[in-house]
Amino acid sequence: ALSLVIGVNAQKQRIQAPQSMRNIAVEKHAAIDETTNLQTTVNPYVSRAIPQMEAEIGGTVYDLQSNGSSPSNRLELFTDGTVGATWNRGTGPAAYTDRGTGYNYFNGTAWGPAPTNRVETARSGWPAYTKCGATGEAFVSHISGTTPLNFYKRELKGTGEWIGSTIPAPAGASGLLWPRMTSSGPNNEILHVIALTAPTANGGTVFNGQDGAVVYTRSLDAGATWSTPVVLPEMTSDYYVAFGGDSYSLNSVGDNVVLLITDNWTDLFAMTSHDNGETWERTVIWEHPIPLWNNTPITDSIYCPDGAGQATFDHSGKLHVTFGVNRATMEEGA
Repeated sequence: ALSLVIGVNAQKQRIQAPQSMRNIAVEKHAAIDETTNLQTTVNPYVSRAIPQMEAEIGGTVYDLQSNGSSPSNRLELFTDGTVGATWNRGTGPAAYTDRGTGYNYFNGTAWGPAPTNRVETARSGWPAYTKCGATGEAFVSHISGTTPLNFYKRELKGTGEWIGSTIPAPAGASGLLWPRMTSSGPNNEILHVIALTAPTANGGTVFNGQDGAVVYTRSLDAGATWSTPVVLPEMTSDYYVAFGGDSYSLNSVGDNVVLLITDNWTDLFAMTSHDNGETWERTVIWEHPIPLWNNTPITDSIYCPDGAGQATFDHSGKLHVTFGVNRATMEEGA
């Protein structure tokens, strides 16, 4: 038995910390009084070479930026060092009739003035922004549970008029909500969009057996035309009852695209494509203990994803995933 244990342990290889960090003494401190100015010595293990810069690029009174997952696809760093940024913007009154996409652009030297209006013509929300074409930019946002998605693009990032169009919901769905968008291909001409078919609670309908289905659509011509939004394989009602808003993220590097589902009540899984969205494969990362759970009361608390998560590829094609974990309980009648 002893030799067996030794043999099993030998299969595990752990990353070795450098010698300089193996014998670091950690000093214990008392609780901090947050009303005082705490003075500490500089951490010798954190680089101070990169300057800490902060800039105010715009404002909002409407403060709901996400319904669950960490907001994604709101910021884009271009290869020339410029940056485009979007956010949910609204200044009131209480109905936030002016809600829509706030946008600002860093030209390599300075940010532009804070926007005074949304980009869209109609009340909108939840923008997702990305590169579009060789020199352009684009974003999607939603209007309501009974309408298509907004799609806005410019041929030259940072300047010019935004040209608007729509991405329709598939037949059988009333509208699309809470989109994500990313681009891929040699000149960022392949655009990928996911969104949630509007659930009944948002004025929508059950779509192919799911009261909130995540659908995928793609454009091969920088947004001029779009494929019909579809539910990807192994994401249908045979596998999942429904998904919630903002419980997913979407990213791409090179020809690799990843959709990460971080819903509280389903498996946490990644859908990956290595051919710009032509084919997809599902990888379950965290298996939910109750398959096809339809919110019926449970007798014990369970661990599940907390709704926040991101996934992306490094330049070698390896997928990296980060997410939070939550513990959930349910009482009958609650």
